[in-house]
Amino acid sequence: MSKNTRERNRIYKRVERATKAMAQRSLKCADCGSTERLQKHHEDYSKPLDVIILCPKCHAGRHRDDANNRVLNSYRFYPNPDLIRHQISDRQLSVADMARESGLGDATIRAALKKGLRGDPMTLKGINTLARALGVKAQDIST
Repeated sequence: MSKNTRERNRIYKRVERATKAMAQRSLKCADCGSTERLQKHHEDYSKPLDVIILCPKCHAGRHRDDANNRVLNSYRFYPNPDLIRHQISDRQLSVADMARESGLGDATIRAALKKGLRGDPMTLKGINTLARALGVKAQDIST
């Protein structure tokens, strides 16, 4: 298990413990007051213990862009297509090679490569998937 994975898991456990303690105080959705199926929302992921309790409808609303009604992710990463091409050509990787080495599916790798080679903004999960497929760190392929 990598150092980043251990750190992320440690933070998730801290958040879970903190929110379970909060849940015992009869929580309500911060926006509408509902008590059904409550979820945790982070305005800033660098502050993992700073959460807002929301119902699913209000939580989705916090991630929605009103202009085009698309769900947004707070953090976007921008892959560098030139660095990605360089990684592929230097290592002479095929999609099958990447799938075998990373344990990811061909379709997952193709989708990540398509976005990465276009330079489209990616979520943290997307950039990490692409980096895993290429066998590099995310910061090695993003700007």
